[in-house]
Amino acid sequence: MNPSAIPRPAQFLGLAGLIPFAGLAAGIGDYLRSDILFEARLRPDVRIAALTVPQREALAGAALKLTRRSYQTRGVTCDPALAKQLKTQGLRFGQYRHWVFDRAGAPCHHCGNAIIRIDTGGRGLYLCEHCQSHSS
Repeated sequence: MNPSAIPRPAQFLGLAGLIPFAGLAAGIGDYLRSDILFEARLRPDVRIAALTVPQREALAGAALKLTRRSYQTRGVTCDPALAKQLKTQGLRFGQYRHWVFDRAGAPCHHCGNAIIRIDTGGRGLYLCEHCQSHSS
């Protein structure tokens, strides 16, 4: 992700506001926004200008990977093998399809800590404070 390709005002947004920014990634909704940030292990309050090159690469890679995965799997964003395992354990589609989105209070699939929901600009965003704590 090249920061010079991002319009200057957007460089000062936190990642939660940047991801749905129409000039960068039109059509990314709340569930992808939450899960992309989780996959990249980035906190939503980090500003794009503060990201290191590896963090930018992780963000760009997660955005491509999860939008493709979601399209190919009718909305599943977590690891397909994990989704299959959770499904065989009896979880409903809404319980196994996402890494963090709409899972407030549920255990993180990665570390087991509770997923939390925060409001950013009137929109809900979900995260695992443990898994996404190293980028602030």
